[in-house]
Amino acid sequence: SSKGTNVNPSGNINELSAELWKQFVEIIKPDKIITVGKIAKGVISNIQWENKEEAKWTMQTFNLRSPSKMYLSRMSGMFNSDDLLRRYPEVRKVIEQYPDWLSEKGYEHNKVFYACHAVSIISNN
Repeated sequence: SSKGTNVNPSGNINELSAELWKQFVEIIKPDKIITVGKIAKGVISNIQWENKEEAKWTMQTFNLRSPSKMYLSRMSGMFNSDDLLRRYPEVRKVIEQYPDWLSEKGYEHNKVFYACHAVSIISNN
């Protein structure tokens, strides 16, 4: 919006987006799709397949929460970053390999929390 807030798209835009993503998925045939937020989850889950068995092959869909700073700040404050990095060595390894990722633009704690959320959702399915 003109105020800089996130505006959810209309139903028509969601339908058009689902049709576009259907074409992408049919061409790429990904093993996994990761959606972020309620709108993306809805778009992917609302794809209309002519032949559901053929279209679904082995594709898994993983739905992550919104990475909104306000939302993440509320949730991440309930956890200690050092503890999360001990429990999620995959995230710690990435931070060790790419330290600039964590330091750019602030919100380091939110980034650690969100990365752990992603690993938790994706690796447990």
